[in-house]
Amino acid sequence: MPRFALHPHLSSCTFVSISDAAGALGVTKNCSRGLPPYCRGRGRTVADTRLGVLAWTLMLDIRTLALGIRHFSGVAGRIWKILRALFQEVIGFTFLVFAAWGALWLIRNLRQFQGDGEALFKIVLVAVFVAMMAGFGVSSFRRARRISRSR
Repeated sequence: MPRFALHPHLSSCTFVSISDAAGALGVTKNCSRGLPPYCRGRGRTVADTRLGVLAWTLMLDIRTLALGIRHFSGVAGRIWKILRALFQEVIGFTFLVFAAWGALWLIRNLRQFQGDGEALFKIVLVAVFVAMMAGFGVSSFRRARRISRSR
């Protein structure tokens, strides 16, 4: 039984064994050992290089491509999930910074409060702003956690 040189999934290829591929290229030197030329180390000839290129070309079988596409889509999906969670965390941090900035402004306005209607309106408006930004920040962090824990 010939020793396979390429990949176990390449049973549908024309060149299945080393000797078949070497015979098709007209290479007879050192091919009786059953080792592919790209595994031999030094002393590679032009024919050995052509055999190595043929082996790599034949590895692009349709099943191998399908496995590669499936693997890439899985990796791309995981990277997309990580990027989405990171985006939510960055947005959540930004909202919490806005809320902290608004809280500092709210404290300053509360210290300067004299009892007039305009200052009261500013305090209520800033308090609503702080509540909204804090709510957006917390919900963004919760969404990021839900994304990172999902499958």
